[in-house]
Parts: sequence; structure tokens; C-alpha cells
Amino acid sequence: MRRDKQRKAVLGLAYAQGNCWIVSQSGAMLAHVSDPARAARVLREAMAA
Repeated sequence: MRRDKQRKAVLGLAYAQGNCWIVSQSGAMLAHVSDPARAARVLREAMAA
């Protein structure tokens, strides 16, 4: 599996009370942002890193 696909499999978004939590598959919190558009950008940056 290519490295970028592995990242996509590991990272996901969890929404709680209108806030966006970016978590790893293991449940570790990576980032919290209140703006879903910003969350998507943070997630893309994390996958690109």
C-alpha cells in the first residue's frame, strides 16, 4: 500500500457538538478545530506531511 493511502486509512474526523476533532484510528487526538472547513484543511495537511 502506498504511504499516502496508509495515512488516509489512519486519519479520520470525528464530530462532537458542532466541533471537529481530528483523531487517529487508535483514538489519539491530533487536533481540535471549531471550523469544519479548517478541519478539512488541517486533515489534508496532516496527510501531506
